[in-house]
Amino acid sequence: MLQQGGGRRLFRIEAAGIPGVRPDAAEAPVQFVSEPMESRGSVMRPIVKVEGSVGKMVLIGQFDFNLHKEFRQASQELLDTPDVQEIQVDFDQVPFLDSSALGMLLLLKERAAGQKKTMVLVNCREAVMQVFEIACFNKMFTIRPAA
Repeated sequence: MLQQGGGRRLFRIEAAGIPGVRPDAAEAPVQFVSEPMESRGSVMRPIVKVEGSVGKMVLIGQFDFNLHKEFRQASQELLDTPDVQEIQVDFDQVPFLDSSALGMLLLLKERAAGQKKTMVLVNCREAVMQVFEIACFNKMFTIRPAA
């Protein structure tokens, strides 16, 4: 993203910056700005909550391959809880997901069905809903958009 600042041209390289981007030598001084690690979707363990027969997994940050180990552990925790009959995956704090995330969700759905548990995707933001619709997840899952 190109910004003007104090008569100087600034190039902003965000978290998903483009490697090898170099300003033209004739340009004015350039300032490279990146986001702090916390906002780059650094790996965080999903939060697991159980309330009665509902087990909820709250995801925070980007849902991609970097989260696969933590997602599998959280999933197993919910699958191993006999009282849980419905697994809700909460996307309220997920700005982005990739194809590996879709695969993880499909695997969890299969494993939950094998234990006679239902699975619901909840609080899905518009960007997440678009990915689900493109992947036809709206035909395979119960999805509840964000309120």
